[in-house]
Amino acid sequence: MEKAVMNIARRLQLIALLVMLALAFLSWFSINRLSAANNDLGYVTDNTVPSISLIKQVQADFYELHALIQTHVLNTDNNKMSQIETGIADLRTEISSLLKKYEAEMLSNEEDRQLTTDDQRIIEQYYQEIEKVLILSRDNKNTEARDIIANNV
Repeated sequence: MEKAVMNIARRLQLIALLVMLALAFLSWFSINRLSAANNDLGYVTDNTVPSISLIKQVQADFYELHALIQTHVLNTDNNKMSQIETGIADLRTEISSLLKKYEAEMLSNEEDRQLTTDDQRIIEQYYQEIEKVLILSRDNKNTEARDIIANNV
């Protein structure tokens, strides 16, 4: 009979040991997953959020650039058009600077690099079209300039 009691005690000890081992494994696994999540969150805060912020600034500058081009077309005063052209040149420089910073510091993979290259190609095409618009606008051919904006830009 005493042997049976000892056997039950041993079984209870074995069950307690298995529960403690399962808890230790679960704790290790949880800490490991939390560490991986922390690394992912660190990547988001160090790379993704600044990238989004920079892209948002490029987008805002681009909208401002487009507005200046339309303002240029609406003006007939050469002095005012000259001031607007200075603003356009400044924005183009700012956009170029931001894109270079993005390319140098914030690219995350090869797909991102390819998308950035495509964006730069599209921006260059846009700049070529707005040069046509500005030439027409300087000559006060505003209807033709507006047509290019409406159809091509």
